[in-house]
Parts: sequence; C-alpha cells; structure tokens
Amino acid sequence: MPPEPVPGSVVSFRDLGPDQCRWIFNEPAGLETLFCGQATEEDCSYCAAHFARTINPDSELGKPRHSVRYVGYA
Repeated sequence: MPPEPVPGSVVSFRDLGPDQCRWIFNEPAGLETLFCGQATEEDCSYCAAHFARTINPDSELGKPRHSVRYVGYA
C-alpha cells in the first residue's frame, strides 16, 4: 500500500506543478486525477517516499505481473 497522502498536498492534474510528485492516489479520471503533490526528488517524477516504492523489490510495484521470455536471434 502506498504512503498515505499528506493533508493539503494532494493536487489535481490541472494544478500539478513541474516539481510535484506524480504518484496517483485515485483511479485516473482525466483532469480530476489526484496526485501526491509533495516535492519531487532531483531528476525524478516522485517524492522520496513514492520513488522508494518504485524500486523496492518487496513492494507490489516491484513484482512482475507476468513472466517474460527472451528469445535470441539465430
């Protein structure tokens, strides 16, 4: 489960600034989609807490949804 939003930081798509976390908190709903809104890490689209979720192999986000089979060229 992702971290809970910080009160007052959740923003809609139309209010999302370039340095605000783009972690989605509700079902995508066009301009009404809600994002975290906390300050992002340098050169990243997410705040520190949400960036950690994207790289943690134990999180649900880090688990592959299906297996991938690589086939070489003959």
